[in-house]
Amino acid sequence: MGGFDRIIFADMLDTLSHFTDAEIPVSPDEVTVLREFFTQWATELRS
Repeated sequence: MGGFDRIIFADMLDTLSHFTDAEIPVSPDEVTVLREFFTQWATELRS
């Protein structure tokens, strides 16, 4: 049966680590905040 899979989505969020800071299209001072936000969201999706 189809539907939204939270674990798969969390795994997709984790792929942000495959990119360097320079490859993420936000200002350099926002990269850490962005990474922390998506890491926390992925953790919450898995709980």
